[in-house]
Amino acid sequence: MKNKYIVSSLSLAHLFSCVPDHRDFDMPDSAVYFTDNAENKGVQEVLMYDVQSDVEVPVYVHCSGLNGSTATVSAAVSEEYIAIYNEAKFTELKALPEDCYTLEKNSDNIVDRSAEFKIKFNVENIVAFSKQEGVNIDDYVVSLALVSEDIQV
Repeated sequence: MKNKYIVSSLSLAHLFSCVPDHRDFDMPDSAVYFTDNAENKGVQEVLMYDVQSDVEVPVYVHCSGLNGSTATVSAAVSEEYIAIYNEAKFTELKALPEDCYTLEKNSDNIVDRSAEFKIKFNVENIVAFSKQEGVNIDDYVVSLALVSEDIQV
């Protein structure tokens, strides 16, 4: 009787050890997104003083997902997203003129799940633009689109 019990328990252990792992089922794929704008509903505000000639602002990116991922990501200015944001948030934001900023670092490799871009704002040009008639500088933004085509899990 003792031998039957041992054989039965070994058979059950073998049966349950072959069950496939379901941890990855229904898990979202890795995603890359900007991190600094969660609290401000998609808008990262930058404070500048007119005593500076240039202000360099870092923009951070995070790669989420269950497994560690690597990717090369790029940022590009996209005025089309301003229209989408305006429609969704009932605002009337406009694109900041291109002579007011440059995208200093627009591509990076994700390392330890993060990457960084840099935008350099030309404060003198922003001040000159803001003094034009009918311009409220609070209505102007730089809209960035994030592109990542080679996420490797």
